This record gives sequence, structure tokens and C-alpha cells, in this order.
Amino acid sequence: MLRPRNHSQNPQIICRRLLTVLALIGFFFLVACTEQTLETQSPTASQKIKITPVDEKQPENGSSPKTNGSIQAILVTTDLSIGKQRVGFTLISPMGNVLVPQVTVTSQVLSENQSINELTTAQFEPWPDNTRGLYVAEINFPQHGEWRLNIEVPWPNGTTIHTHVKMNVKEVAVAPMVGSLGIKSITKTIDQTNDLTELTSGNLQDPDFYRLTLAQAIGNGRPTVVVFTSPAFCSHPFCGPQLEILRDLKIEFKRQVDFVHVDYYESPHLILGNLNNATISKPVLEWNLPDTQWTFVIDHKGTIAHRYQGFVNFRELNRSLIEILPTGTTSS
Repeated sequence: MLRPRNHSQNPQIICRRLLTVLALIGFFFLVACTEQTLETQSPTASQKIKITPVDEKQPENGSSPKTNGSIQAILVTTDLSIGKQRVGFTLISPMGNVLVPQVTVTSQVLSENQSINELTTAQFEPWPDNTRGLYVAEINFPQHGEWRLNIEVPWPNGTTIHTHVKMNVKEVAVAPMVGSLGIKSITKTIDQTNDLTELTSGNLQDPDFYRLTLAQAIGNGRPTVVVFTSPAFCSHPFCGPQLEILRDLKIEFKRQVDFVHVDYYESPHLILGNLNNATISKPVLEWNLPDTQWTFVIDHKGTIAHRYQGFVNFRELNRSLIEILPTGTTSS
């Protein structure tokens, strides 16, 4: 007779259980540490950080240096090219996420031979949990190359804290640009299957997102919002909420706009929690998307009017739709 294994004596199992407990403790500690907002933060004047001169050594593209007592800027929109671009970044202090309504931004080309600067403001756009969000600015990049955003953050105690973030501006972006025609991909619809798990990995399974192919939506003379994302298999927590935003917009604009979701992965129901089983969907490849979440607003002529890398909130998308709808049209 075979005796049952005593797993409690197996050193490998004991080790795995211990690591799991330690990971959970670390997670809850991290959540507790980041619960504070800017309202509870009050750095002293000695924490003010000077802008690093152009000729000093710069940190890796996409983040500001981690100086003790400073605010760190993290670039979210990385697919940038020549022309006017929507640029988004987050701000994090040693005590949590920075949530001031707006910050001042100066764009600066990192070139010894040129001095190009533009002053603007970046508005705070909250994410669904309202404890963090994105600072968004419209910035013109007249040339490609390395750029830096110098950011001034007004602090509640009357001081101003400075930080910066570097970025690489390409001649041509990877994903389709504003002003180009939307690609008429033949996406999957509910006409092909009664099982919505074959169309989306998310819990929110709205049949309206899959009634039209993307090609049909772009070609029918109405504006379209298309979201490319895989809610269950993306790298940040706001892939699922992006579809909730899409649903809320659908309710607001009803029959004025078409809303399409394209899962980043082909046949998400076959992945079974293992991305080794995943295949990137054909429409994602046709649109040449460099990462896993994108939203495009396409006007009635089929031209891309706005594009958003990563999560975009209801307020931004609502504004973009009102902008492209006929004059006098408002959300329902």
C-alpha cells in the first residue's frame, strides 16, 4: 500500500509557503506606505531640488533621478515623435503619490547646438481609485532626439519642488499617429461566437463592443473609440477599468459613437492563465502597437483624432469625443 506523502516535511514546500507569507506581508506594507496623499506631505525648504544642467549625467530614459527628499517623475507615454504630442507622467514623493491639480512643465531639447524651450502646464487626470493619476500636457517637439521635461510642483507649504524626466522623441512614432487614417482591421465579433470569453479576457463582457468589426466601425460615417487591451493579462491594474470607462462613454453617447474592444491576445479563452499559450492578435500587429494598452478616438471620416498610450480616464475621452462630434452635440 502506498503511503500518502507528508508534504509538511518537504523542505521545498515549506520554503514556498514561507516565501508566499513574506510576499503578502511585503505587499500590505507597501499599500500602507503609499496610502498618504499630497495633503499629508509637508517637505521643508531644504528638500527643494535644483534642475540638473543639460551637460550633467542624466538618468535612464523615462524616469527622474531618485534623490533623497525629491519627487520622482515617471514617463508613461513613451511612443513620441516630431509634432504636437500628448505627454503623460506620474509624480511620486517619498510619502506617496502627488495629487496637486496642475504643475508647470518646460520642455527642453538636450542638444549642445540648439536651445529649444516651451513652457506649458500639465493637468492632473485621476485614475479610477482616485489615489493616483497622470499629469497630461500637450507639447510640441519640433525635432527628434533626446528631450527633457523640467517640472515645477507647487507644494502646500508654499515652496516649489523641481524634478525632471527624460524622453526620446523619434522622427516617426511606432503606433499610428494623430492625423493618419485608422487601420480597417477585421476584428472578431459576436456573429462568430456566442461565447464572449473567446473575444475578451475581462470580467466586463459587453456584447456591444463586439457587434461591429473595427473596419465596419471606421467605415460607417460615425466616430469610433477603439480600445486595445487584454484585461486579465496586462501589466498594470487599469486594463479592466479601461473597459468600464468605455461602457460609461457608451451610455453617455449612445448611438452617436461606436465603441470597439480588441483583446490584445488572440483567443484569450485558450491562454488558461499561462501567457506561454498566448498569441498577439492580428489587429494589434496591423496597428503596430508597441505595448499592451492603447485607446484611439477616430472621427467620422476615419481619421485618428486622438491617441492614448496606457490608461485614459473618462474626462479626457469625453472631451475628445465632444471635440469631434458635430457642433452643438453634447453627451446624453
